[in-house]
Amino acid sequence: MSEPRDDDRHHWLQRSLEMLPGIISWAIIIGPIWLSFSYPWLVAYFVLSFDFYWLTRALWMAASVIVAYRRIRRVLAADWGARLSSLDDLPGRRTELLRRLSEAGRTAGSLGFAVGGGSPDRHERRALEDELRAIEAASAVGEPLPDWRAYVHLALIPT
Repeated sequence: MSEPRDDDRHHWLQRSLEMLPGIISWAIIIGPIWLSFSYPWLVAYFVLSFDFYWLTRALWMAASVIVAYRRIRRVLAADWGARLSSLDDLPGRRTELLRRLSEAGRTAGSLGFAVGGGSPDRHERRALEDELRAIEAASAVGEPLPDWRAYVHLALIPT
């Protein structure tokens, strides 16, 4: 009798691995039915863990949708025209942003809000801080910024 060749062994292994996803799928479908007659507690654990898995997935998805909605709302609330026109005078815009941030801090402090607490304009404060960071990043480049009026269409991609 001849020895099986390595090619035959590799072919059998490859075919077995190709069948594995289908076997697992059918085992998940038929296994609980078959096991419910002899081990109902095992099926109950399986069903509960499956439900818990999908509950956590749904909660994670809902949280992701809420975060994405808030980011989109913040981007839509930004006055991109004013931000683009402020590119002509970066130092002046930086000074104005710092002044507005200090006014917002004084307003929050005079109303008795705790530091880091929810000031009445916390969304506006966050937008000002984001714009200030963007201006500082643009200033750190060291090169003059291109004239934004020369572009016919400017796509802003928030990241």
